[in-house]
Amino acid sequence: MWECDLEQEDLPETVREHAPFGTLVLWAVLEHFREPFSILEKLSNVARNGTRLLINTTNAGSLTHSLFGSNWEGYFDSTHFGVDKVGVQSLRRWLASLGWRIDYLKTELVWDGDADPTRATLREWWNADARFRQLIGEQELGDLIRCVAVKV
Repeated sequence: MWECDLEQEDLPETVREHAPFGTLVLWAVLEHFREPFSILEKLSNVARNGTRLLINTTNAGSLTHSLFGSNWEGYFDSTHFGVDKVGVQSLRRWLASLGWRIDYLKTELVWDGDADPTRATLREWWNADARFRQLIGEQELGDLIRCVAVKV
């Protein structure tokens, strides 16, 4: 196992020796980087044609971010340095510019644990109403993005 700070340094030579990688997993980490695009760029350099990229991250364009602004759940983790930079549209742009084809991209979840009645209502709608979940998904307004991309 290797450890490095991709925001401060390049991938270690011991990692690059094993490249190109067949799969890269960024599960609940992209929003933690100050410059998420630069991280994707660094990782794209160790990918080959056919490499799969699996991403689960926050969606800056979510319904709850729009409704609650600075009180959005995404801000409650002080290590979410890039939470405002990662959204459906920015992710699509970044991946396309780095030579990735998106095979799957969906948003989901109303991610809000606050007891406030309005927030609880949204959460209850998400849990109970398939039409609301469909609306959130179709309009790409969920709080989390799940994406599978392939390097081309």
